[in-house]
Amino acid sequence: MAAFGSASRVPRCRSRALGNPRAAASIFTPHLEDPFRMQFETPQDVEDAYYDALEGGDVEAMARIWESSQDVVCLLPMTPMARGPQVQRLWQAIFEQGGKFDLQVRHLAWIEGDEVAIHLVEERSPNQGPGQAPPPIYATNVFRRGPEGWRLLMHQNSPTPPPPPSVPDKGQTALA
Repeated sequence: MAAFGSASRVPRCRSRALGNPRAAASIFTPHLEDPFRMQFETPQDVEDAYYDALEGGDVEAMARIWESSQDVVCLLPMTPMARGPQVQRLWQAIFEQGGKFDLQVRHLAWIEGDEVAIHLVEERSPNQGPGQAPPPIYATNVFRRGPEGWRLLMHQNSPTPPPPPSVPDKGQTALA
């Protein structure tokens, strides 16, 4: 049975699971066959590890959270879609160029089933100085449970779309 929900999350921190009321606090336990491969007990554990890897610019940590299959997909703004082993090469290139990301993450909605979970989140960069904070980025994270526990299957994010044009005579937008 799938669970549906939405919640606001506090700014990114190690205890991100507090923002999702259904995410059980768990301890990462290493997979018995590979001491460096973590066993993620919940989709939230994987998501937390993903944002920790982003924050630290840690390519090895990033590799541990993705499912080991040709099915994985990562689509970032202004980059071609990466599939299978291309995903790791994409993150390696980003991190080798000094890419580290300090993000505040807020859950907007989620669907969680026994084998698949989908999280829609808002990612915000903290305001680093005077002026307006950059607009948020919206991301969809898809997780799948397999023999090694939960893993990230797909990550897609996109910038905030521009406001729709307005229709002057009715006071409505062109889309509403």
